[in-house]
This record gives sequence, C-alpha cells and structure tokens, in this order.
Amino acid sequence: MEHKNCSIVKYDEIRHLIPEKSMYAPFNGSESEIAEEYVFYCEGDLDLEALLDLDDPLKCLIGGNAPDVFIGFILVTGNCRGHNICNRETDGATGLVVLGNLIADNIVVGGQEIYVVGHMTCKELFWGDYNHGNLNVEGAIRAKVLMITDYGVDFERFTSGEHITTECLLWDEIADTDDFENPEPIQSTFLPEFVAEEIEVIDDLYSWKDRLNYCKIFEALESGKPLIREKIEKESKETAIPFFFTDDAISAKNLQRFGDSNVLMGFAPQKGQEQVLEYWEGDSFYRVLVEIGQPFSYCVYVQYKQEHACMVYFSNHKGGLWERIMGKKHYKLAMAFRQFPDGDWLLLNNNAPLTYRLFLKDRWKKLLEHYSEMVWYRKQFDKKVSREILESILNLPLIREKYSNYYSVEEDSRIWFRDFQWQFRQQDAEPGACPRIGIIKETQDGSFDFYHFDLIETIDGRLAPVLFTQDQNGYDAEAYEVLILEREKYKKAIRYFEILERVIFEMNKQYLQEQEDIACGKICSLLGAMPMCLGPEYIALLHHLMTNQQKDKDDPLYEIIYLCEEHNIPFLWRMDWKQEIGDLEWAIKHSLKTNFDIDVILPSASDYPEEAAISYGTVFIDFDKALHFYNLQLGFVNTQCDEYVFFIHPLALRIKLEKEFARLGYQYEQATDL
Repeated sequence: MEHKNCSIVKYDEIRHLIPEKSMYAPFNGSESEIAEEYVFYCEGDLDLEALLDLDDPLKCLIGGNAPDVFIGFILVTGNCRGHNICNRETDGATGLVVLGNLIADNIVVGGQEIYVVGHMTCKELFWGDYNHGNLNVEGAIRAKVLMITDYGVDFERFTSGEHITTECLLWDEIADTDDFENPEPIQSTFLPEFVAEEIEVIDDLYSWKDRLNYCKIFEALESGKPLIREKIEKESKETAIPFFFTDDAISAKNLQRFGDSNVLMGFAPQKGQEQVLEYWEGDSFYRVLVEIGQPFSYCVYVQYKQEHACMVYFSNHKGGLWERIMGKKHYKLAMAFRQFPDGDWLLLNNNAPLTYRLFLKDRWKKLLEHYSEMVWYRKQFDKKVSREILESILNLPLIREKYSNYYSVEEDSRIWFRDFQWQFRQQDAEPGACPRIGIIKETQDGSFDFYHFDLIETIDGRLAPVLFTQDQNGYDAEAYEVLILEREKYKKAIRYFEILERVIFEMNKQYLQEQEDIACGKICSLLGAMPMCLGPEYIALLHHLMTNQQKDKDDPLYEIIYLCEEHNIPFLWRMDWKQEIGDLEWAIKHSLKTNFDIDVILPSASDYPEEAAISYGTVFIDFDKALHFYNLQLGFVNTQCDEYVFFIHPLALRIKLEKEFARLGYQYEQATDL
C-alpha cells in the first residue's frame, strides 16, 4: 500500500500542473478559495493494488495511519493503473486528474471530475452518474460498456463517437423515456445478479440505472467480481425489423408482394373484393390497392401535399400475334405522375422531370419500410398477445379475486405499477362486454394513452385479442380499433403488454403466498384454541401435516377435515345427513375416549326408528345433552352443504370458537341451532 512517490500537499503547490480545461484549474481568482485545500499528489505512475474508493481515498492509498483531512482530488503526473475505482456518494467526492493514461477494470463514479490527459481504458465498465460529476478525456476513450446517467460528458464527442470505442453505450441523454421500459439492453449487458427483477422496479423509469441493483454492484466492485457479460448480444435498430420485400426496387415482384400479408389482404379476403391500405405520414399520402383474385390489379399511389402525385401499377399492353389471337392480356409494370390541381396523368419514364422520379423513388422506399414494419408488428402482436396468454392472465386468482371490478372508480380496483394502470374486465362484466386487459400509460405531459386488449371474434371467425384505444378519459369514452397503420402504437402496445406479463405472474405468486400465509395463520389460530379439545400429540401432528401435506390452500377448514380423515385424527368429523346413527355414536365415543379419556353413556341407535338417520328429529340434541353432564358439548360448522361437520369441545370455549370459525368464514352452531 505504500506509495513512495506520493504525498499529501496543499493545492497551491501543484496548481501549475493542473490542465487548464480541468474544473480544478485556477480561474477568475478562485485559487484563493482552494489554495489551502489538500491534494494527494503522485509524481510519476500510480499502480493501485486494490479498490480505490473516492469517498475515502486516503484509507485506500495510505491505510490506517491516514490523516483526517479531506482530499479535493488526486493528481497523478504519470499513468494510473488499477482494478476498480468507485464511489457511492454522488453529491461530492474526491476527483481524479491523470496527466498520463488511466487504465482500470471498472470505474463507477459521480460527484467529481475525472480528467485524463492521455487515454482512458476500462476493461469492463465506465459508469458516470449524476450531474455533480463529469468526465474529460483528451485522448481516446475505450470501455466495453459506457453508461452515462445524468452525468457530464462532451455531448458532441459522444454523439459522433469521436475516438470512442465501446461495445455498448447506455446514455440517458439520447434515450427516450419508453426505451427504459425495455429491459433487454440492461439484461444483455450486465450479469443477471446485478439486474433488478421487473417486479422490484416499482418506481417510474427515468434512467438506465433504475434497472440495476446498486448494492450488489458495489459489493462486486469491492470483491473484484465481474459486472459485465462476457459476450454482449444486442439487436441493432437497423436489423431489428426484417425487410418484407426482396429489395427496395420499384418492380412487379415487389408490387405483388404486398398481397403476401394480411396487412393488406385482411384475414378473410373474398374474390372481387377491393382491399385498400391508405394513410398520411408527414406531408405524404400513401395508398396500396388491389382487387382480390386479380393479380395485376395492384396499384401504389403516393402524393406530396396538394402539389403532385405518382403511381405504380400494371398496364395492359398488346402482346404478340399469338396472344392477340388467343385474346390473352399482357401486363407490364408502369409508372405515372400528375401535377395538381388539374394536370393529366403522364408516363413517368427517364424523360420525365427528375423531381417526380426522385420523389417516387424515395416514397416507394419509405412505403416498403412502413409496410415491413406493419407486417412485423402484426406478427409480433399475434405472437406475444395471444388468446392463451390473455385468458391465463384474466384467470389468475389475483385478478379474479381482487382486480376484476373493471367499472369501479376506486383506486384499489386496478393495479398501479410505475406510470401504468392495469385494468381487467371479465366476460360479461357488463351486458355484451368482452374480456379485456386495459393498460393506461401516463405520458410526460400528464395525459393518458390507452391500450385495450379485447378478446373478440375476428372477421375470420377466430377468438383473438384485438387492440383498441380511446381518445378521451372515462369508461363512457368511445373505444375504437387501432389499425396496423399506427406502427408506433403497436410497438408500444407490445412492449407494455410484455411488461405486464413479466410482472403479473410474479404478483400472483406473491398473492398466493400471502393468502397461504393468512390461511395458515387462521388455522394456527384455530388450533391454538383446541388444547382442551384435542390431545397435544394430535395438535402437533396437525401442525406438521399442514406444513408438509397441504390439500386445500383455498379453504383452511376443509384442509383440516382432509387431514383428520386421512390420518385418523379424532377432531373434525364430517357425516352425510343420511348417515346411520350408529356411526355418530361411534365417532363421539372415540373422540371422548381419545381426547378426554372418559366413557359416557350416550343415546343408542335402537332408541330411534329403524330407518332414522342422524338428521332425524332430536338426535343431535339428545347426544349433546348427554355431553353436558361432563361440561362438554357438540359444536357444528355450517358449510352450506348437505352434511354435518362437528366436533366436541368444553362448554366454556363456545364464544371463543364462534370467533375463530368466523375468521375462517364459517358460522359456528350448537345442536339447538340445527
């Protein structure tokens, strides 16, 4: 740890060495304010054998004998080489000025300036965080991953990539807020242990760092463990969406290619029907048209404002002699243009004005790109928002039991997650209402964006999710189908649905665990009232069985009943209303002997008519009276079924047992209540 070429000096002693562009350089007389501050000065190279924590640099550089002074920054006149350099406190920390090269495995900093005159190389990660810090490197910047989160860097340099080499740039400044909703960039970059689970990211996302587990990252830096995946696999924006056409040429093959997707043809095309796809994008209008069953009826029309238009279509040309004799038509690709407002359609060939040729070439290419996106998002929507997934979500216990009151205005009738509201509508929640999952996204301007995933019968007879939206807030607002023309809407819909899907199943898992814990708590509370009803060995056995052999987690009462029946525990008895009186007599005698070690003279089956069952007349009252002589009684649980569930307990426990069974959702009754 000893660095013989290093010392703690006053700022005034080394001020002449500081690069003039550094924030630590003297200017406007400010040197008088910091002249007495301390600097850790290293003349020559500084080789760091362990972690350099810029929150407490002297402890790392000197050790236990370090003086109790604040170091404004570290100045290295040579190269600085180390493993990990970091600090947690981003409001203010010790800076680092290196006049040579800076080489490290990882640098995770904020709250100071990192200034390097030479080159900076990070084998894994450079992460600059928060606007109280900045990075200035005069030479090249090399890092496997560069993550800049609300941190000062040279904007023009980072935008152009000048002398910057990195496999992955995660920079808040150039990301859209919706980009942070996509976990893939972080998941494909950092090792899994440093990425927060989707359900853990509960606050609104404003930065790439919101998806990271800070504590684990700093623990790894301190222990020297890697942070970044060995291989970072990322889709580039240019190749993420497959191009649907052979190429971008204006050709007959590409014109007819429009018909190879249901984007234009629909799901149930009928011969003779005219299919049209048309929309405005910016200052240009696009239309694709075809008559079903006519392979040469395809036509593309593009228009610029109200100034001019171009068209690509199949023209009927005279063929050879044989074709004319046989009456066959000969089609050839043709192009035309027209000047508004009154111009005629003219052939668009090499002799046509260059303006129209360039316009058509550009808009044709854009149309093919748009259509490729439509085809892609249609396939992705059908794949990722399937009927099976939508129904499985609506059938989750969490949704059915807590969040199916779709039309309620109460806030707890929906799930609030980050800046999303998730709503769920079951079949026939209102007359004629279809199943729906609704996602409401609050936008940056405070308005709301609606995404309704409705399960309806489509035109081809399938039951499938269809995307709807609405323009106004409220349940009375008209919802309408989102056409695939709205590519950005579909892109967001798919992304937002994926977020819901990733989170909702984990939420349901937690909900079921909570319900199980509640049920177990209720059972344990009931059993806690049983020491005078059941032998201690049986109470212990029930506790053990409930932990390891649960049968009915939704109904704690029946769970106990099942366990009593399977393991011959003489506690809760269940009998059909037609059961023989002799069975009742045996069960009561067995419980009395096993749990209370007493023999009681009870009514006999012979005391009643031969065909009498336990539901006959005063059978239960008669048996109950016989128990009263021993300060015991029969207790019954009303299960709303054609059965009797009963047990024996001391008279003094009646009121307590009424409360315990009420906690389980059942009514306790006495023999006289039946």
